[in-house]
Amino acid sequence: MTSIAINANEKKIYGTSFNKLLVYDFDGVFLKEKVYSGIFDAVLALTDKTALLKTEFGAPDASGKGKVNQTILHILNSDLNVTDSMPVRSTQVINGSAAVLGFGIDFISNVNNQSFLYYPVVYREQISRDTLFSINNNQLSPTHKIDFGINDRLKEKFLISSIVRSRNYILVSFIYNSVQHQCLIDLRNKSFVTVKEGFEDTVFNTGKVKLRLWDEELDEFYFIKDAMEVHEVIDGLSQYDNPVISIVSLK
Repeated sequence: MTSIAINANEKKIYGTSFNKLLVYDFDGVFLKEKVYSGIFDAVLALTDKTALLKTEFGAPDASGKGKVNQTILHILNSDLNVTDSMPVRSTQVINGSAAVLGFGIDFISNVNNQSFLYYPVVYREQISRDTLFSINNNQLSPTHKIDFGINDRLKEKFLISSIVRSRNYILVSFIYNSVQHQCLIDLRNKSFVTVKEGFEDTVFNTGKVKLRLWDEELDEFYFIKDAMEVHEVIDGLSQYDNPVISIVSLK
């Protein structure tokens, strides 16, 4: 699997395997699949529908002399057919060069029946892509700009890899001077905290952890620890067991 999305309204689990979309129920029973042309960045569960995010590389630009990478969000119906599409991003690139995203990136968050999307650009460009967009009537509208004061992200080795939002918080994951950081913003009072290499684990006291979004409406996040790191503080756990997921609430 290259990406997984859970559509709670439909009670279905969607997974992509390169150019194939697989559908399961909540018991893990296989329901159906569909094969498309090309490889997808991710499958996404929006508030009321399922979508596929796809980047087409090396399309001719308006001048016909250069190339652009075009990222498109494809909306699916219950038969997994594309019913609508919307442009997400178009990035000018140099002929013969390319950059692709890794797996496990959070693109979407859903709050108050509203879907929010952030799509990072890993291609080498000076500007910093720092805006979270909402999806309205199959169009993207800027809602939150996270300004870190970076004028040249190449010089400062800066890249925002993810921006997600819960009811009261925005969580930004980024790289600065080649080191992973996270910034947590409280939307109620505009206060924020930025940490280097993750937040301090005060549950198991195992050092730094990277938070990821769990439940947007409840302001819940989670982090993952290998069993080897926590088997001594969790009864009945062996160092050879599966990783442990811990869910945390923010107040």
